[in-house]
Amino acid sequence: MALADAGDGKPPPPIRVASPVKLRALLPSLLIACGPTLEPPATVAIPPLGQDGPAPSASTSRSGSEAWLRSLPCDGWATVGAITRTPSGDILVLGTCSTFLDARGQTRRGELFLTALDLRGEPRWHRDIGDLGATIACFPADLVVAPDGTIYAAGTIDEDGCTVGGHHLRSEGYGDAFVVALDPNGEVQAVKQTRGGSSNYSPRIAVARDGDVLFGVMYQEGMELMGARRAAPRGGAVLARLDRNLEPVWTSFFTRDGAFIDALAATPHGWLVGGSFIDELVYEDAHQHNHPLVARRPGRGRNAFLVALDGAGKAPLWSRHWISEEASVIDLEVTAEGASYALLSFYESLDEPSRPGIEAQGRHDIALVATTANGRPRWLTPADHAYEPRFLRVGHELLVTSMFFDDRDAGPNHLRTFLERFATDDGHSVGRRRFGEHGWAVQVAATYDDTRALVAGRSQPLGEGGYFVSLLEP
Repeated sequence: MALADAGDGKPPPPIRVASPVKLRALLPSLLIACGPTLEPPATVAIPPLGQDGPAPSASTSRSGSEAWLRSLPCDGWATVGAITRTPSGDILVLGTCSTFLDARGQTRRGELFLTALDLRGEPRWHRDIGDLGATIACFPADLVVAPDGTIYAAGTIDEDGCTVGGHHLRSEGYGDAFVVALDPNGEVQAVKQTRGGSSNYSPRIAVARDGDVLFGVMYQEGMELMGARRAAPRGGAVLARLDRNLEPVWTSFFTRDGAFIDALAATPHGWLVGGSFIDELVYEDAHQHNHPLVARRPGRGRNAFLVALDGAGKAPLWSRHWISEEASVIDLEVTAEGASYALLSFYESLDEPSRPGIEAQGRHDIALVATTANGRPRWLTPADHAYEPRFLRVGHELLVTSMFFDDRDAGPNHLRTFLERFATDDGHSVGRRRFGEHGWAVQVAATYDDTRALVAGRSQPLGEGGYFVSLLEP
């Protein structure tokens, strides 16, 4: 894989493999793609977290903070890829909107968009930063804002190609990653694309308080980065610290056997990386020194890892891992002191060396893990099986959003979204409630501040619909 300007170079044709990114992006919509559609009002008052019943509307609230749900238009199929806040307090939403000609999925037009909302949910500006082309070939994945207001967005493209910021991007394999830098007003400043291997996808971005940006992406088969070729039959992962022009300052790798990156976060002393690996895990630092993290463990499947790195990518500060048939760290939250909370998905069971494991309540399950700033375990809490879970930290609570299928309703809108709160001190469940209408899909979540949270997703089945953004207060 190589970080290169759009249009530079053509690697040898790679082996084509099925792209999980396309399936991941399409599956929620396909599950609710037919039948009657819902028509939510433009603004809907929602209950405070953990409570049922009506809440004051944004126009009548006297609490000093507002709870609202804003429905935003899309002339067809909307997908929300990421949500975050700016230093000034605005809300940014990264997504795609496609308009369909017929039931076969042919599109008339599609855009990769970035929308800014104020604290009341009113749109401030909307930027069409990409053209999806004749097919849906662009998938938004992550979004962060640096302290100076610079916006960084990442996503994936497939072999059909799309245009981002005036640059035509096209994967030579079956899925490459891209990263875009935009000014505080959403104007594109720079675009870079990864290249090489058969697939490079699931990109993640994190930004530190000093403005440093870390870009992580997994790859399959092999890759090329800054002249160095790598071979990884079952995949690997690369980290790159980027400057404001998206040029790599240093690069490092998770190697050996199928290491994938699924989560990134900045810490007071560097970076926190979460993901999965197959048999063994080795970190190759920015100076090409190897640091074995997990010795070979034959006979198990894909396992989860969490690694803390220093800011220069030189050495791991600490690491943890969990053994399972299929597991990964899929989301991270870090406190100002450096303590961390991780959301893990796993299959059947989850074991940690020298600590009691947990069994899944179903075949697939999720778990919350708390770790001190120096890597010591605090607690591990299992949670109910959920589809596409997301989580965030609000004050002294962790909020988990998850979707379930209600067997009592066999209709097209039988998807249900729930919000569950967990205490950060010991991980016990504080309460759970329904969110939104039937068929609504929470696709992303983020912390707004110590007392409020952001969630966003699709508020309509496939067809005439849009997406929603909601600010939740405790």
